[in-house]
Amino acid sequence: RAAEPAATERTFATIVGGGPVGLYLSLLLSRYGVPHVLAEKAHTPSTHPRAHLVNTRTMELLRQVGLEDAVHAASPPPDSWRRFVYAESVLGTHIATIDHMGLETWSKLCEASPSRLTHLSLPQLEAILASAANRAAAANNKGQALLLRGAEVTAVESLEGDSPGGPVIGADGASSLVRRAANIEMRSGQKVLQHFESVHFDCPQLAPLLKAVALKDGRGAREAMLYFVFNPSAIAVLVAHDIERGEWVAQLPRFPVQNTEALAPGASSKQGGSVASGWSGSAGGASAPRSLAEVEATLRACLGAEPSLNLNVQDVRQWRMVAAVAERFTSDCGRLHLAGDSAHQFPPSGGFGMNTGLHDAHNLAWKLAVAYRAGLSAEPDAHLLKPLDLIASYSRERQPVAEFAADVAVRNFKRGLKVPDALGLSHAAAQTLLSLVERTMSAVSAAAPAVHAALPISAAQNAVDALMQIGRLPLRFLPSASSAGFNSTLGVGSRMGPRADVSPNSGASPPGFKFGISPGSSLGSSLGSSSNPIARWGGDRLLAAQRIVTCCEALPLLFPQVELGTVYSQLAGSTHALSPRNSPSNRASPSSSSSSSPSPSNGSSNSPNHISNSSTTLPELDGVTQYLESTRIGARMPHAPLLRLSKSDGGYAGYASGSGAAGEIGGAG
Repeated sequence: RAAEPAATERTFATIVGGGPVGLYLSLLLSRYGVPHVLAEKAHTPSTHPRAHLVNTRTMELLRQVGLEDAVHAASPPPDSWRRFVYAESVLGTHIATIDHMGLETWSKLCEASPSRLTHLSLPQLEAILASAANRAAAANNKGQALLLRGAEVTAVESLEGDSPGGPVIGADGASSLVRRAANIEMRSGQKVLQHFESVHFDCPQLAPLLKAVALKDGRGAREAMLYFVFNPSAIAVLVAHDIERGEWVAQLPRFPVQNTEALAPGASSKQGGSVASGWSGSAGGASAPRSLAEVEATLRACLGAEPSLNLNVQDVRQWRMVAAVAERFTSDCGRLHLAGDSAHQFPPSGGFGMNTGLHDAHNLAWKLAVAYRAGLSAEPDAHLLKPLDLIASYSRERQPVAEFAADVAVRNFKRGLKVPDALGLSHAAAQTLLSLVERTMSAVSAAAPAVHAALPISAAQNAVDALMQIGRLPLRFLPSASSAGFNSTLGVGSRMGPRADVSPNSGASPPGFKFGISPGSSLGSSLGSSSNPIARWGGDRLLAAQRIVTCCEALPLLFPQVELGTVYSQLAGSTHALSPRNSPSNRASPSSSSSSSPSPSNGSSNSPNHISNSSTTLPELDGVTQYLESTRIGARMPHAPLLRLSKSDGGYAGYASGSGAAGEIGGAG
């Protein structure tokens, strides 16, 4: 409880949900002097790490409220998370590495913004936002901000006409009460993309072991943000939330056999960046939670660790990955608004979920403040939009942005499947197999109900699990990447062979090289001359996977157009910027100032509702669409160094400024 409201005052707005989006919205409203109440039903925040990427635009917004330095101070050092590693295990045989800060895209992002994206576990970011929101509420000179924990909102009424009642903002997650009260449906063009088991564990011993491995194999640092692990015993993505502190999350793909009644996307609680599923136990599937011993065995296989390595499993959660966006972000009555997970749920590929939610709050907060101040004014400004018309622009502007982010996130998920597909692990085949088992169960149920009732669904699940284990057999035929005489780390200045540098943007390797493999190396020789067809097949698979990574065709980390290129193309009700292929309902676009038609495979193409009045093509680099600065109305204001002027006897004298000097990089955008 930050501050008690004055007894005679009514609150203007109510925020339902005290996660990062609700807290950031509360912080902004307090800074604007808007009376509000935030209600969060949980007594304490979740400690299970979920979101972790704080992108460039979000860091710019945190800079505006004085939190950028605190977030960077809490984040691990960039050298520990600048890479994605593909390997047989975290400590084992290396397949390929991409160093995102070694790419030209990173340099361009640094030129475009004074802020730098960072990697910070959500519980830590949430703690920073909560502290700032409480300080801002306490500093509210009218004492009209109240932040409550352990306060559950059980009902929301959608009032019509001139009925009393202020705005209600649903920042209450994927199972949003506010969304249901507003009768807003979630739209999803995708079924469940994948089920996962999310394992939060501690292992401080990994930090020195990773350094020792790097010294031993001579391939450079092995610390990374993500480890994509492929071995016959386990396939997983491990997120190193903080290597030095030893905080990790393993995302383990699961293929649960579903009952006939499947949960609809967006119908249940949110975990780990996507919708938490009822597929465990009786709620919608047959896959019972695994024992702690089974989970630890899988983790050791992922880590390539000895039994003596100390692992401390903190929490295990099951969740399902979906892509869904609310049909609108504001109710018909104009008083109920959605932000964050209540409005959109994305696959975590790209890290757009939390960031998009914070951007929602930034867009909505100042509009609520204008509406509040207009209500206090005896003579409203005739030159300003009516408050409700201004607030209505929130949904028009943010809903297409979420649609675009969902589209890119799904494309990124598919890009992430390229490496396992190259290694002989077909995600499509696994899903087909699962569907076949479910159809067989359905047929047995229809033809012989008694037989179906006698056979536990867990038997079908065990059969699927066994078949998935067989599906990992191709990994046994991969040659050891460590036998190659090359460094498969991608980044500016990395050596892709003994005497050649390869640009990932050229689409071709230099003469005498094939995807960074020297023909004189042991692996290069064996792959080209092996008479064993299985060994030759395995070598070809490994080369194909390495090529995907080194040519920037795998999952990216940096998305300049998505992070900085949003353009709200309809302001004050104008439709002049709509292109003919835009539907009338989508009057804003997350596009840059220019139009482009990149290949769908790049994971960052423009949305179908792209709005532009220019035919210039956006540049492609490092497998992603780049950001172009624009002064177009509705675009992020370009950021540039400013020359401060000091008054002297002879007029104004300019002086340059560096980091930490009087001058700052300007532009709030």
